[in-house]
Amino acid sequence: MTKLIINTDDFGYSRSVNYGVLDSHRLGILTSGTLMANMPGFEHGVQIAKENPDFGVGVHLVLDCGKPLLKTHELLMDEKGIFHSFDAYASGEVKRDEAWKAELEAEWDAQIQKVMNAGIKPTHFDAHHHMHLRFEETQEIVFKLATKYNMPVRRFERYCPVFPDNIRHTDYFVDGFDQTVCELITDEDALLKYFNEVIDDILKHDIVELMVHAGYLDYSVLYGSSWTTVRATVIKAITDSPFVDLVHKNNIELVNYSILCEK
Repeated sequence: MTKLIINTDDFGYSRSVNYGVLDSHRLGILTSGTLMANMPGFEHGVQIAKENPDFGVGVHLVLDCGKPLLKTHELLMDEKGIFHSFDAYASGEVKRDEAWKAELEAEWDAQIQKVMNAGIKPTHFDAHHHMHLRFEETQEIVFKLATKYNMPVRRFERYCPVFPDNIRHTDYFVDGFDQTVCELITDEDALLKYFNEVIDDILKHDIVELMVHAGYLDYSVLYGSSWTTVRATVIKAITDSPFVDLVHKNNIELVNYSILCEK
C-alpha cells in the first residue's frame, strides 16, 4: 500500500496560517507540518501540535525569512537584523564561505533546539524555499544536523538527486501542487484531470511526500509573503475536493514522517 505524507510548510508563520493548518488536519487529509522556530506564530503552533498528537511536526529550517534566533551573527543578516532575502542568495550576492557556514550551522541547530525544547519531537527537517538543498554548503549542513539528530530530510530531486546513504527520505516528492490547483480552481474538468495525474504518480512509489502551503490570510501573510490566496485555495483541495476522494478510493495510507523515523 502506498503511504502518503501531506506536509504543509510555513507552520508557525502566523496565527492565521496555523488555523488553516489546523482545519486542514482536522477536517481534511493534512498529516504533517514543518514549524518555523523564528516566526511570530511559533508558540501558537506548538500549542496546536500538542493538542493534535497524530499530526507530525518537523522543523522548517529558515535562512531567508524573518530574523535569526541567534543575535551573534554577522553574515546571515542585513543591516536591519533580518535574514538576507532569497533574491540575495539567488543572485550570489551573499558569499557562502566557511565563516558563513559556521553561522548557519549554529542558527539551524538553534532552531532545531527551540522546537525540541518546546516539547516537540521533530519528525524530519526541510527548509523554507528548499534552502537546505539549493546549495552544496546548505546540503552539507542539513545532512550534518540530520545525522546529529538522526532525522529524515525532505528529498527534492531537482536540487539534490542523490542523498548520502545514511539520510532517510521519501521515495518521491510531489512539487507544484499548490500552484497548479490555484491555476485550475475554476476549471473543474482540468482540475480533476490534474488530481488523477497526481494520484497516478503517487501510486508508482512506496512512500511519497506531497508538499502544500495551507493557511488563512491575515496582514502578515498578505504583505509579508508571496503566497497569499493560494494558501486558502489549497485548504479546499485537501479538505473538500475530488482529490480527497481519490486518495481514499485508491486506498492510499495517510501517514507522517514518523514512519521514516521508525526505520
